Amino acid sequence: MTIKFNFDMATNYNYSLLLNSTLIDMYIIPEDNRHIDDPAFNLTKLNFTWEVVNFEDDELQVQMNFECAVCLSPGLQQDRILIDLRNATQEGFFFSPVNEFKGLHEIYQILISDVRKQMVQDDFSATFASTAEDTSEAMTYILIFLMAFDNILGGMMANLAQYINSLQMMLHLPMLHVVMPANVSEFFGLILPIAMFDIIESTYSTELIMEFDFVAEAEFAEEGILGQMRDLGYEQHNAILNLGSLAIFSFLYYVKLVLYALILKPFVYLTGGWGRSW
Repeated sequence: MTIKFNFDMATNYNYSLLLNSTLIDMYIIPEDNRHIDDPAFNLTKLNFTWEVVNFEDDELQVQMNFECAVCLSPGLQQDRILIDLRNATQEGFFFSPVNEFKGLHEIYQILISDVRKQMVQDDFSATFASTAEDTSEAMTYILIFLMAFDNILGGMMANLAQYINSLQMMLHLPMLHVVMPANVSEFFGLILPIAMFDIIESTYSTELIMEFDFVAEAEFAEEGILGQMRDLGYEQHNAILNLGSLAIFSFLYYVKLVLYALILKPFVYLTGGWGRSW
C-alpha cells in the first residue's frame, strides 16, 4: 500500500519507529456491514500485519500481509481500510511537511480508502503478477510499433483494431456487475491501457496541457463508480483523464482538420490545383 501526501515530508528519522502500532492504527471496515448480516462470518479473517518499508519524499510505502487475502472485497463493492495517524501526528510531529514544524491537518489524520481484491501472497501469485506486467509492457511496445509503421505494414493496424474492439468489451464486463476474481482483475487492469490505446502516461500528456483536481475527482468518484471499475483505472468521472492518450490523439486529429481547412485547402485553391498533385 502506498500513501501519497501533497507535500514532501520530513523523513530524516528512522521510519522503523512507525512500526509501533500505538502510533499508527489500521483496520478493515467490511463493506455494507456484511459481517453483521452474516452471523457465520469470522471477522478475524480480515486481520493483517503491516510494516513500513519506505518513507521518502511524499510517499509512505507499507507492506501488508493479510490473514485471508481472498476474504477481502469478495463482492461488487469493496471493503475499506481505515488508517488513523492521529497519535503519530501528535508524537514528535510525525508526518510534517519539509521545513514546517507542524503535523498533518486534523482532517487528514484519519484516512479511508477502498481495498481491492487481493491475491494469495505466494510464489505463484508473484510469478503471475510479474508475467502479466512483462506481457503488458511487451504488448505496449508492439502497439506503438504498429501505430508508427501502419502504412508501411499495409494497414495491419486496421486488422488489429477489430480484435482490440472485442477485447474492450471483455475488459469492461465489471461495468455490468460481473464479479471478477483478484487475478482476473489484476490482469485486466494491466491490459486495459493497451486496449484503450493509452500508451502515453498522463503526466506526459493531458496533465501537461490541463490542470486537474485529483482529490476532488477521487472523492466524487467514490460514490458513483464501482470498486471493480476503479481497479481498472477509472478513478474519476473526468472524460479527459479516462480517455488518456485517446484524448491527445483526438486533439491532434482536430488540429489536422484545422490545418487542412486554413492552410492546405486555400493553398490548393490559390495554386489552381497544383498542390493537389504535389
